[in-house]
Amino acid sequence: MISRPVIRQLFMCVVLVFVPVGVQAADYLFAFLGGNARGDLWLVDRSTGQVLLTETADSKTVAEYTGHYGNIAFHHFADTDQHAGWLADHLIRKALPELRRLEQSGQLKVTSLSFLYALAGLNAVDGKASGYDPVAGRQALHQFEQMVDTAFQSDGRTIAAMHGVSDSKLILQAMEVVRETSTGPAADLVVYADTYSIGFYRHDGDIKVKESFADDPARTPAGGFFQLGKNGSQTLFSEKGAEHLTESVRQFWDKQGRHYTDAELQKRYQDTNRNELGGVLAEMGTNPVLWQLNEGDVSTLKQLVFETAQDIGKMLSELAPALTAGQKQPVAIIGFYADILNASPSFYQALRSGLTDRYEPRLIHGGELSWALAGAAVRLFNAVDAVRYP
Repeated sequence: MISRPVIRQLFMCVVLVFVPVGVQAADYLFAFLGGNARGDLWLVDRSTGQVLLTETADSKTVAEYTGHYGNIAFHHFADTDQHAGWLADHLIRKALPELRRLEQSGQLKVTSLSFLYALAGLNAVDGKASGYDPVAGRQALHQFEQMVDTAFQSDGRTIAAMHGVSDSKLILQAMEVVRETSTGPAADLVVYADTYSIGFYRHDGDIKVKESFADDPARTPAGGFFQLGKNGSQTLFSEKGAEHLTESVRQFWDKQGRHYTDAELQKRYQDTNRNELGGVLAEMGTNPVLWQLNEGDVSTLKQLVFETAQDIGKMLSELAPALTAGQKQPVAIIGFYADILNASPSFYQALRSGLTDRYEPRLIHGGELSWALAGAAVRLFNAVDAVRYP
């Protein structure tokens, strides 16, 4: 039997081949996801869900973007123009020439453009997170929206409507998209793992339990890039020595034209920039050449990977309902951390060790993740738009 995802892909291929897209005027949505150390932008046809453009800014591992964060509440709303606003502005200005190229080639005709932003830290804007000033939050959000408008105006375009949601809202909606198009048993245990892991247990369409290591300072962070960076920072310059690992980090940045001395690396990673270090270590961990080196050279990284992946398993063991003997619980691991888990057999094996045989993980990553997030963005935008303009 052909699965629903395959049928959907075949249908889209038929549409692209036989339907003259160039003569079809349509409404398009730009969707921006701003995370703690990453920004992503999609251009989506609101009527079909087709993704026409994607742009990514990884602040962890690409020198051009380091020091810019998609969290609107970064440093209590300080320097929005250097973080969430900067990333959105940069990606929009990269995407607009591509949009014009599609128009000029006759592949699309834009009736209107809208914008949805899904931002980490959005709950702090209205003071729902402890210690955050809602006045400063609203000012930061206004500044963010102004930067978005200005970026489009620079290309002679106007945004018809702009709505915002939290990043977690977009992620959960993306899981609904995945569930509706997946074959086999749907996962009631969902883990979004990037900066740290947030786990959800859902049943009959409702979230029954939410578990986040961020809710317990004694356990923060765990299960993601931040945890890997935290463990790595404690090891990188320890007396035990991790000379090969330290040199590998230095070479990672050397290749991008950024050169650090030992003292500069220590200052950068000993107590700060843990997401960044976690991203670098994860990228190194997906390099098969690294795992072929002598055991002593990579044992430190292997241990860091194992400890980080195990934390996801610990979270699931607290979320999971009682399982009968022989029963397996499907687990959806969604997020850009899943790209790393998929790319490295060693990372994935560590994850499996943390989960035990009770769980059957499914990684939502790559093109499937991008498609699900873009589809979720259209759904959320339409829902907000319907409420505001019934």
